[in-house]
Amino acid sequence: MSYFNVLRVTKNLCQFSPNGTKFAYCFGNELTIRNTVTFEQYHTFFCLDIADYIQWSPDSQYILCALYQHSTIQVFSLHSPDWKCKLRHSVCGIVDVCWSPDSRHILTTAEFHVSICIWSLVSHTVKYITCVKETTKPCFSFSSDGSWLAVVEDQGDLDCISIFSASWKLRKQISCVGLGRIEGFSWTPDASAICVWKGAPDKCQLQVYEISTGELRGNFQSSESRMCGIKAVAWMPSDGNVIMWKKCKDTENGYHWQYWTFYSEERKPNNIRLLNHITWQPMVEFPHSDILLDKVCTVYQESFTKEQPSKISFELIHGRPVIISSLQMDLENPTKLMGTGLAVFSSCGYFLATRADKMPAALWIWSIKEMALQSVIVHKQPVTAICWAPVEPRLAIVSGSNFVSLWVNKKVMVHMTDQLCVSDVRWDHSGECLALCATTKVAFLQMPAL
Repeated sequence: MSYFNVLRVTKNLCQFSPNGTKFAYCFGNELTIRNTVTFEQYHTFFCLDIADYIQWSPDSQYILCALYQHSTIQVFSLHSPDWKCKLRHSVCGIVDVCWSPDSRHILTTAEFHVSICIWSLVSHTVKYITCVKETTKPCFSFSSDGSWLAVVEDQGDLDCISIFSASWKLRKQISCVGLGRIEGFSWTPDASAICVWKGAPDKCQLQVYEISTGELRGNFQSSESRMCGIKAVAWMPSDGNVIMWKKCKDTENGYHWQYWTFYSEERKPNNIRLLNHITWQPMVEFPHSDILLDKVCTVYQESFTKEQPSKISFELIHGRPVIISSLQMDLENPTKLMGTGLAVFSSCGYFLATRADKMPAALWIWSIKEMALQSVIVHKQPVTAICWAPVEPRLAIVSGSNFVSLWVNKKVMVHMTDQLCVSDVRWDHSGECLALCATTKVAFLQMPAL
């Protein structure tokens, strides 16, 4: 493994193109495109000011730069570098932006979610969607096949999901009866249904609606006292099951969440619940405990040698139990450390990596095939970012230090870099190159084939 080409960047703005042939990064007001094979400079575009965000179009032919302070989006073409486009919403401002799946439309969200603007790069027209629910993130989402756009709209006492076609015409409105306010939603992988949920502390409920008919396909609701709403959901890539990680609100003594600030050391661990995508009933729960007794899983702990104190390694821990350091509960904000704040499936769907909010320095890796804990990797600092390789089940883990740890086949390798403090990692499309990102620099790590 070897490092190459350290680049200076601004605001950590750098991205591989979707087709993997180009790499874009910003430094100052310059947007530079490089070839990922030869790393030669392809072209440099100039922005009006320092950009806040960049994003490739899905077909890798265009790239946009968002300048939110100027309420402006600049668009550049790789096919015709002299072609330029500028989108500006001076009245309401712009707080978010994304490409449509056809790479010929750009959607911007106005301040306070007043509207969603749909800008056409072909017809040079603008369409609007109003009544967008402000508190829902995301407030809109495209289906996996790109044929449908779902938007959460506020209809007074009841929220609804509005389904738009690729031509931006309203096709259906689904009223989520019995759910009340929508806290989040997500398309099913096959784009045949949409999943909506309520994350309020008083109710844990998830509903699935058929897109073609608008009928309720599935419903999950828990009356367990230890559940405290749904924090987030994610779909398993392989077979369409849904994983739901949630907040927890009980203690060993049975007290509810408003009391367990006094029993923080005794409460049950936060669990991840796996639901069957046909019956929408729980299949298994994955617990996160600060006292680990499992003898089958491998446990690694960050350490260093006395001979080389600057060299980091991960030591395999054989003894049990393993005590995992946990944070003390904030009495003023008792829900802050509830649940699992990070959960990501591997691209093959065989593994799930999670991080419990109360134990932020520990990363848990679960085998979906075996429905069991595979590995636990304990860092000295909180895990800030993780990223699975797009091809092989290799997991890059970042904890805000001058190294990145890599989990492969139950083993952990460490790659040190003295040139930057790594805050994020990004794989190229082949999984052979890993970009190590810092606020002001990015370096590249060439990976060997497994």
